[in-house]
Amino acid sequence: MKIVATISPGNSGGGAIHDFIKLNTRYYSPVKGHEFRLLQDPDGLLNLYKNFYEDFTINNCSNALNRFKNYTQSLSKLKMKVEGRYERIFDKKFIEETNNFIDKIILISYSSLPQFYKVQMNFFEKLTLGTKSRFFNAKQNHLNKFNMILPVDEKIFLREAKEYLKKIIQSDLKKKQRIILDQPISIWNYHKIFKFFDDVKIIIVTRDPRSIFYSMKSRSSKAYPGADIKKFVIWYDYIIKKFYSNYKKNLIHKKILKVNFENFVSDQTIKNKILKFIDDKEISYKFDFLKSKNNAYKAKRLLSNKDQLFIEKKLRPFLQW
Repeated sequence: MKIVATISPGNSGGGAIHDFIKLNTRYYSPVKGHEFRLLQDPDGLLNLYKNFYEDFTINNCSNALNRFKNYTQSLSKLKMKVEGRYERIFDKKFIEETNNFIDKIILISYSSLPQFYKVQMNFFEKLTLGTKSRFFNAKQNHLNKFNMILPVDEKIFLREAKEYLKKIIQSDLKKKQRIILDQPISIWNYHKIFKFFDDVKIIIVTRDPRSIFYSMKSRSSKAYPGADIKKFVIWYDYIIKKFYSNYKKNLIHKKILKVNFENFVSDQTIKNKILKFIDDKEISYKFDFLKSKNNAYKAKRLLSNKDQLFIEKKLRPFLQW
């Protein structure tokens, strides 16, 4: 299974390059073309791995697994817009495969009531637990809702995680072998994706900060500081420096392609470079380059001169047009 991942820091055009590959080549996108966030979200698979092996304590790994269960349950119900209507984007086998995976990564499990969990219980949960304990037996741990676990060996975990991701993707796509994933990993730790896929390449997409700010501001993006330009420049300076610091340390030339979004929509040679990188060819021409080019440079026309000049002054090293 060949994997190509498009990643960007948000509002940067990564989704457009994902769509170009999905629409114009032999690559297919799971979860109905939406972002594949199972690996990178705060309670996702990467967090599970980190707490199992890099930051191991019994409490850490037990709590991380509990959060992973809750997260995947919620993810299984997630509905996104698909061709004009809202649909669940994960296959009906998602929870079954997730439960099978969880069974394979637990060495032992036992019911318990650790202090960190008990202090977070509300009054009614504590009252119910106290009543049950008095009625049955105060020493019966099975009355407690929280499971403590120990994980299997790291090599076993990574083997099972790879198989789990493969089953999730191929179940959704009827065993297609060329897969495009949008935002499966962050730009700040993208090198960790190589632990979870055997054959994966990454396209990192950057964009001019003036265009990013305009996109955030015009869309009223709730996850980003698009309402305050002073906070935006601090935010962008911080996250882009973090990216470049990591990029210099983890550049794997044959597996990484860095693309500027404005160049992609303006220069046909960038499109050809992408096709060569993913080892494929155009089989259709559904992607609208003209529309994307118009969107890419909206900030030039619609962002106020004052905002443009402020960003140019504060973020000059990162300007791309």
